[in-house]
Amino acid sequence: MSGYRFGPFELESGSRQLRKHGLAIRLAGKPVELLLALLERPGEIVSREELRSRLWPDTNVDYERGLNNAVNRVRAALSDAAAAPRFIETISGRGYRLIIPVEKIQTESAVPAAARPAPWNRWPGAAAAGIFLALSLWILPAPEAGPDPPPASHAAGIYHHEQWRAESLVQARRHFEEAIAAAPEFAESRAYLAIVVLDMAEIGLLPAREAGQIAQQQAGKALELAPRSAVVQSAVAGVETKVRWRLRQAMGSAEKAVRLDRRSPLAWRTLASVRMARGEIQGAVRAMNQAIRISPATPLNRLWAGHLQYLARNFQESVRELELALTMDPGLAPAHRLLSDSYLRVGRSEDARIQFETWLAQVRVGEEEIARVRAIIQTAGFTGLWRRNLGNPNRKPEGSPGAAMKLAAMYAAIGEAEPAMDWLERAAAEREPQLLFVAVDPRFDAVRGSPRYREWMRALGSS
Repeated sequence: MSGYRFGPFELESGSRQLRKHGLAIRLAGKPVELLLALLERPGEIVSREELRSRLWPDTNVDYERGLNNAVNRVRAALSDAAAAPRFIETISGRGYRLIIPVEKIQTESAVPAAARPAPWNRWPGAAAAGIFLALSLWILPAPEAGPDPPPASHAAGIYHHEQWRAESLVQARRHFEEAIAAAPEFAESRAYLAIVVLDMAEIGLLPAREAGQIAQQQAGKALELAPRSAVVQSAVAGVETKVRWRLRQAMGSAEKAVRLDRRSPLAWRTLASVRMARGEIQGAVRAMNQAIRISPATPLNRLWAGHLQYLARNFQESVRELELALTMDPGLAPAHRLLSDSYLRVGRSEDARIQFETWLAQVRVGEEEIARVRAIIQTAGFTGLWRRNLGNPNRKPEGSPGAAMKLAAMYAAIGEAEPAMDWLERAAAEREPQLLFVAVDPRFDAVRGSPRYREWMRALGSS
């Protein structure tokens, strides 16, 4: 069966099956036909009219919206973006062009099984090559993830984790738990489960202590199974940082993860986070830039880059990264929330309000409440909104996951240092992972002059 290989992807012409690193990617109907049309003519502009004729022959429908939707779905499947294309370039007013090298392939399934040569007879000197390969693997051992192969649910877990929103993190956790049940010795499923539950705690989906217990257990078992896996070392660094608050040990694991796989965006993101927690701001930004170079069209990378640029007080850069993230994935709710903060820092208050309202809608706040929020911001600004929220008896229960850090940030935003410190101490007692960046977070600038804050930071650093 013939097909095409481009980057990490393959598309079989007959079955229309798209795969990435051998794993099936869901794409069908008009989008996969559009991708095939581009693959047949790499480097050439395929006009919108040509695509209309191919995808909607003998019809008089308004195809413009359908074509735009098909292009967006292909880009989503490839983790590509119009603003920073790696695969599909938009030629304004004309059409689209595939900009990555394409190789025509003949997939092995096209050869009858009986006609295939035995593996050891496929080329001369196979035995000698096999000995050489064995020796090379002995001398330069590759990172391992345990003896079991990854189950399909492992890939699904990675996909949902990369979406990084509340519902997708819940799904990612379920997929990794299924992967562990199917292949208990595959270490990277355990490592990813540790990473996911810590992320869930960070956005208030799990209590920090519960997430910490799960993460320590899973990362510890993963480390026993595959200490030379970059994913495993990244998970260990996450536990050391967010659960044990041992930043020196976290740095060691994060640096080891990068040494094991210098092409891993996860490893570089982890190193960037640990460096930022240690106050190594420029080093954190450099590490995150490396993750971006490796995978520039991944919304999660752009979200983290925007977050770290915000913490580094590079607010214009934060805006740029977050706008790119939302170009790639408009449904990335945390990016809307953080972009609102970044817009405020650069004096774009109306844009900040719009992004804040968009975030509220995406986290399913009702239209009536959003209208009330809009009215408050327009008359009293965000400071008025925080005062209203703090005085609201129906605010989020004080003991719910992540609430202490949110309340601390709101009190700091209105300049009330003492209650802000009360809630920061509560967040520390509850081991909330959001506390990780408190030393560099601009939201807490109003309390930094307090002797109580300085004493608390000294105690926190020695804990």
